[in-house]
Amino acid sequence: MITKDDVKGFLRKIKRQRRANRHTGTEAASLYSILRNEKIVRAQQGLACATILKDEAPYLEEWIEFHVLVGFEHFYIYDNGSTDGTLDVLAPYIRKNIVTVIPWKNFSGKLHPQKAANAHAVANFADACRWMAFFDVDEFLFSPTHKTLLEPLEKLGDQICVSVPWQNFGTNGHKTAPDGLVIENYTEKAEFPPLPAQRSLLRYKTILDPTRVSAAGTHAFHYVDSGPMLMNVKGTRAAPAEFEDREFAIANDFQLNHYFTRSEEELENKRQKGRVSSKGDKVIDFVDNRLKQYALSTCTDIKILTFVGDLKNVMMHKR
Repeated sequence: MITKDDVKGFLRKIKRQRRANRHTGTEAASLYSILRNEKIVRAQQGLACATILKDEAPYLEEWIEFHVLVGFEHFYIYDNGSTDGTLDVLAPYIRKNIVTVIPWKNFSGKLHPQKAANAHAVANFADACRWMAFFDVDEFLFSPTHKTLLEPLEKLGDQICVSVPWQNFGTNGHKTAPDGLVIENYTEKAEFPPLPAQRSLLRYKTILDPTRVSAAGTHAFHYVDSGPMLMNVKGTRAAPAEFEDREFAIANDFQLNHYFTRSEEELENKRQKGRVSSKGDKVIDFVDNRLKQYALSTCTDIKILTFVGDLKNVMMHKR
C-alpha cells in the first residue's frame, strides 16, 4: 500500500533531481531511474498483448484462448477497419474485460499504422502491466519449457525486454484451410536458426517493460536507458541492424511460431490484402522472397502440440 509518506518522499527525490539536472545538464533518463525504483511504478503486474489487425475473425478465438492459457491477462486490439465480424467474435472477451478494442483505421499515407498503434499502447496502458508483448494474430507465443510464460518472465528479473525470434511455419501441403486448430494443422517450419541463405526469415517480436520505452517500433523498440536495441533471453544486446546474427537468435524458454502462410488459399488472400510498408504504401509481393527462402530447408516442430488438449477443452466448454 502506498502511504502519504511514500508520496512525500517521492516528490522530495524529484525536486532534488531537478535541481541536479539544472547544474549538470543530465538527461531525463536520470530522473526516470528514480521513477523505476518507486512503489508507484513498480505496482504493475501481469502480462498483456498489443496487436493490430484487420479481418482476422476466423482465427481470433483460438489465438486469444491459447494466449490466455499461457498466461496473458489482457489484449489491446487495434482494429484497422475490419468488416468480417471481428467485433462479434471479440464481444464476449470485451464483456469479460479480457479485450480492449481501439478503432485504428488508417487515414494517413505517411503514418505507419502498426508503429502508431504500438506507440499508443505504450503511452496509454504501460502502467497496467509488468510485461507487454507485441505480435500478430498469425503468431503464437509460448514457452517450450514451462506451462505459462510467467515463469520464464519471472526469471528475467528486471531485464528491460526479451526479443523472441520468428519460427516460420508453411502450408504443410494444405491447399485450403483444414478443419481444426492452426497450431495442430501446421507443423512444418523453416530451419531454426535459419540458414544464411534464409536470412529474411530471421525477425523478432518483443516482450518488454512498457514503462521503459521511449519510442515504439514493430520488430525493435527504443528504450529510455539504452536507445534502440534487441535483447535475447541471456540479456545480450544487439543493435536492430544486427538481427541477422544467427548466434543471437535463442529460443529456449520463449518460442514464437509464425504461421505466415497457413494454407495456400489463405496465403493468396493474405497476399491480396497486402502489407503496409514503412512509408505507408500497400505492398502485395511482400511474402514472395520469404517463400523462396523458406523452401530452401524445412523441418518438423511439434513442441506447441502439448497445448492442444487443454486448448480444445477450453474452447469446447466455452460454447
